[in-house]
Amino acid sequence: MRQILAFLAITLLPGFAQASVVVTSEISHPLVRSGTAQTAYLKIAVRGKSAPKDEARAPVNVAIVLDKSSSMGGQKIAEARRAATLAVERLHPDDIVSVVTYDSVVHVVVPATKAVDKQSIKAAINGIHSSGQTALFAGVAKGAAELRKFLDPERVNRVILLSDGMANVGPSSPGELAALGASLSKEGIAVTTIGLGLGYNEDLMARLAQSSEGNHAFAEGAEDLTRIFNLEFGDLFAVTAQDVQLEISCAPGVRPIRVLGREALVSGQKITARLGHLAGVQERFLLVEVELPRLPSKGAHPVASTSVSYRAKGGSHGKASGKVHVRTSSDPKAIESAVTKPVMVSVTEMLVAEQNKVAIRLRDEGRKKEAKKVMQRNVEMLQKRAKKYKSKRLRQQAPKAKRTLIDFESVDWNRTRKRLRKSTYGSTNQQSY
Repeated sequence: MRQILAFLAITLLPGFAQASVVVTSEISHPLVRSGTAQTAYLKIAVRGKSAPKDEARAPVNVAIVLDKSSSMGGQKIAEARRAATLAVERLHPDDIVSVVTYDSVVHVVVPATKAVDKQSIKAAINGIHSSGQTALFAGVAKGAAELRKFLDPERVNRVILLSDGMANVGPSSPGELAALGASLSKEGIAVTTIGLGLGYNEDLMARLAQSSEGNHAFAEGAEDLTRIFNLEFGDLFAVTAQDVQLEISCAPGVRPIRVLGREALVSGQKITARLGHLAGVQERFLLVEVELPRLPSKGAHPVASTSVSYRAKGGSHGKASGKVHVRTSSDPKAIESAVTKPVMVSVTEMLVAEQNKVAIRLRDEGRKKEAKKVMQRNVEMLQKRAKKYKSKRLRQQAPKAKRTLIDFESVDWNRTRKRLRKSTYGSTNQQSY
């Protein structure tokens, strides 16, 4: 039976009628051996609530930023135009849309405007043609500038970036783009990055997305763009909470060891992290490995207190707080049977994702055998823990890890790398698609 050792208090701030999220605080080992220091995992999860069918979605403020450099010629630019025009069709009249293109310079094709005259917007998009180089940084910056014209906490504010090549005009390193993303995140702007084909820098695109709490996708062919745009706009339209922020305060004697998967700030006993937005009933979480001190044999022992804040539809704010405790036992069987299996499944997925990053680095360095050993250990861990925790999800992931291991031998490492980078990003950020 799933044990959730959390006591949650929901605070609804002025103007907020109903909580739009569910927060759970769990620990992997709610029953631990008395008198022995040991490690466990905290999982603090935030999940959106399904909205009534007749409830209006949050209005959006979206900037579509398209690479139109010379490498985007032919089918690529045609499919990009098609995907963008179909996305515009899905907008409501009170939504805001802008369209920016970039090659060697940046062009505002459609200044930020309400999506009332869709025919004119689509006509402008259909007039886009390819030429020049790739001023990616400037394209994102200009897209953000268009968003700022109607920036509003009651809207979902997002840049959707498409690129098929390396940034080669202006700032172009992953670090510089990550800094831009982090700056935009502070303004309430997320950047979703879509890499097309095999010529783009997936590390740069993933870091830009992660630092701004956006999504990341890999379109292997131009024919994939409409599908990915549909998924992205579906995520955009389903947002139930934004700017989700989490704080964990460990109890005296409990030492945070590391955060799995996500970026977080650890300062003494306190861990803080941003989880971005929630789309529909999407769940996002933070996993923290902690060291528990020697505990006496009686009573419940505090491990951590948690606090979650978020911005709901309409711009109102909500908060949730909770506490996590453990109890002690001298019975090994009781301790093992009390393990919270869903938490350990999430831990396994994050450990696999972290090892994927190690394998990518080793393969990039030409250390193929070492990289394959890392991937083989991933396969074995997924198989072993799928059985141990009776997890269908882990059981389904094991064959995928096997296929990736085989692909490490492929001469097409570039394609395999992009697929692995995308899947790893999706796992660590709990992306909705």
